[in-house]
Amino acid sequence: MLYESNYTALTVLVRSGSVQYHGATGVEIGRVKELTVDFGTHGGEIPIVNPLTGETERHALMHGRFYDTEEAKERYGWDEDEHESVVLTLDRLCREQPFIIAKVELHQPTITRPWPTYDEAHWKTIPALAQTLGLTEMALAYERANSNRESVISALERQLPGSDPTPESAPLPGELITLES
Repeated sequence: MLYESNYTALTVLVRSGSVQYHGATGVEIGRVKELTVDFGTHGGEIPIVNPLTGETERHALMHGRFYDTEEAKERYGWDEDEHESVVLTLDRLCREQPFIIAKVELHQPTITRPWPTYDEAHWKTIPALAQTLGLTEMALAYERANSNRESVISALERQLPGSDPTPESAPLPGELITLES
């Protein structure tokens, strides 16, 4: 899960660390490690002149605002229970204090047809139609996402600026050449 914070250096305490003692002897028998979520990382210090005093002060440079729980699980070696605790805590914080943190939902953009009859057009006519309509890039993106026909893709790619020019009389892959006598 991906989360975004409005505060770069936000730290969320998921579970505090504690020491476990034997009930009868009082001897330490284990420790529970602290579990935190840090939305920011320290990027060093930068000098800034205080406009009120004119003195140069050192300030922290923070990077962040986003937190990926899947990446953190791998980096910190969390087990499934620890990962679930983090996700549940962050989800609760999203519901209770949405001005502090929000869940980021990633969606694949939908690629629309370059023209209404694209899917009904014969595959050999698509590159010429795309070029005539000025929709070569849009047709290429749609073809890659849907039908993914190599012959159409290569013909559309040849029409892109900076591609190797191929004579228009050159056959498309799979096209038969007949010689008339």
